[in-house]
Amino acid sequence: MADITIHKISKDFANYLNETYNIDCENDPNISIQSYNENTCLARLSKRSPDYVSNYGFFTSYQCNCSKFNGNDLCELHLSKYLENKLTLGKINEEPPEEPFIYDLLGNKTRIYWIQDSPREKLKEYVEDQNEFQRQENYKKKSRGRPPIPKIKYELIDFKKMAEENTLGKLNIELLKTYLKTNNLNIYGKKQLLILRIQDYLINN
Repeated sequence: MADITIHKISKDFANYLNETYNIDCENDPNISIQSYNENTCLARLSKRSPDYVSNYGFFTSYQCNCSKFNGNDLCELHLSKYLENKLTLGKINEEPPEEPFIYDLLGNKTRIYWIQDSPREKLKEYVEDQNEFQRQENYKKKSRGRPPIPKIKYELIDFKKMAEENTLGKLNIELLKTYLKTNNLNIYGKKQLLILRIQDYLINN
C-alpha cells in the first residue's frame, strides 16, 4: 500500500480555495490546515489594519511568502535579519513578542502594538473625531470676546470705485454674485473669475 502524502497549507490559502473555487479543504484527509504555511519563509511580517493610526493595529498572523533559502526556515532577506538579531517580530510558528518593535529606515527602534492590544482611542475615526472636536473648541476660544465683523450693506457699495482701486477682493462672494445677478451677468465661477467679470462689465458700460 502506497504512503499517503499529507499536504500542509495555510488557513488563508484554504479560505482562498474555498471562496474562489468552492474547494473544501477542511474535510480532505490529505490536507492539513495550519495557521501558517511551513513551505515558505516563516518570518512574521509587520502588517497593520488601516483603521488604526501609525504604530497600532498590527496583526500577528501575516507571514512572508518568499521561498526558504538554502534549507533554512527563512528567506534570504529574513535570514540576514535573523543573523543580525533584527528579526524582531519572530517566526510565525512561535508566540508573538509581547512588546513588539520594528526598525525604521534609519535603524531606529519603533514600538508597535498588536491589534488585540490597540485601544479604541487609536482608531483613525476616533482620533479624527477628537481632533475635529479640539479644533472647534480652539476656534471657540479664539473667537470668544471678539466683536462681530460688521456686514457691508450692498446698497452702499461703490463697485465702480472699488474696481478702479482694485479692492473688489475685499467683498465676500455673495455680494459679488448679487451685483452680477442684478446686472444679468453670469454668477457662476470662483471668486477671482467673478471679480474679473465685474471689472470687464464696468469697463464696457
